Amino acid sequence: MDFEDFKYESPNLYRLAVGGGITAVVIFALALFPDGEFARASGIRHMQIKTGALKSALYWETRAMFHPSDVSVPEVGFGFLQGIEYDARVVASVPVDSAYVMKRYQLADIKVTNLVGTANMLAALRTTDATLNVYGDRVVVWIDEKPLNVTMIESGLAVPDPNPPTNIVDKAFAAYYWRIFNGASNG
Repeated sequence: MDFEDFKYESPNLYRLAVGGGITAVVIFALALFPDGEFARASGIRHMQIKTGALKSALYWETRAMFHPSDVSVPEVGFGFLQGIEYDARVVASVPVDSAYVMKRYQLADIKVTNLVGTANMLAALRTTDATLNVYGDRVVVWIDEKPLNVTMIESGLAVPDPNPPTNIVDKAFAAYYWRIFNGASNG
């Protein structure tokens, strides 16, 4: 069957294929559109952010479905990031009673691939307030309502742990991206 036969023998399928192809080309072209005043004013940038958030939310939601579940509630703490050690443990200064104590945590659900880049990122965030969701010896660091663990993946400083011990962090990452997709934040 050639193209002309397909066009006339299955007109509905032909229209669906052509419409899908045109939609895919338009989405691809808009995704490659550079960020600028026109992109922001026309809503293209907003669409790019929402599309990226949808892709990421689906990725993390899928990971959460395939990894073991854990019902534990994180211990929530506050403090300041001080740096990172050679074994990729983050050093945080957290208040205990009336003094600040240095604690070391493994970043949850990620594997650091660029230790120097991570050290530079943490040095820039040294005086920034951080919320620490602690799961045993693992931590999700929240800065300005965004998980630092996700920022590190997006910056190419880390990769998602291919086999995390639980899906807690996957669920947190998915919830973060669903909020962006639903318009609660612009990422």
